[in-house]
Amino acid sequence: MPLNWSRLIMLVVTVMVSIIGYSSTGASTTLFILAVVGIPARDLSLLFALEWILDRCNSTVNVLGDCVGVLIVEHLSKRELEEMDGGQREGTQPEP
Repeated sequence: MPLNWSRLIMLVVTVMVSIIGYSSTGASTTLFILAVVGIPARDLSLLFALEWILDRCNSTVNVLGDCVGVLIVEHLSKRELEEMDGGQREGTQPEP
């Protein structure tokens, strides 16, 4: 099924609106998106079989994004963290 630019933009907007605040796509959301855009959902069994893999990929991307966010915050607040620890670095023993 060829997708022209207007249908592709409508697909992107529909996906963005339906995913906001929702942790995983889910088969029901995918079916909703296919129905709104007008793409026939003939092979539902294939959709349900792939849903498991898609959910694992989404979870991996979410966890990786969280890790990158933590690294950025740690890097930007390194000076403040050292001041709170009294200038101690990792692996050093506190002075008596």
